[in-house]
Amino acid sequence: VQCDSLVGGAATYLLLGVQELQAPALGVTILVAPAQATVFQLQATGAQGAPGTGVAMAPLPIPSDPAFLGIEVFLQAVAVDPGAPGGLVSASNGLAVTVCP
Repeated sequence: VQCDSLVGGAATYLLLGVQELQAPALGVTILVAPAQATVFQLQATGAQGAPGTGVAMAPLPIPSDPAFLGIEVFLQAVAVDPGAPGGLVSASNGLAVTVCP
């Protein structure tokens, strides 16, 4: 999973969960239910503090196990962004992924 156009060097959090949500928090809309989510802490590359220069990546391995077929997971990135409208964080669109054969 790759998140780009972040603030350079920004602390970034990738939410991965099995339940969707649409809840306002910190000036953005959170789209992954945090109670059931796994949160991966990432660090954006790019020039420290430079808007739009940051990229954060995380591998998303999918086990080769038939038990995972048909499971849908939801992802969203949230990054520290003092230039965001709320002055705290910016968030990506949500992503839904269904495991297929």
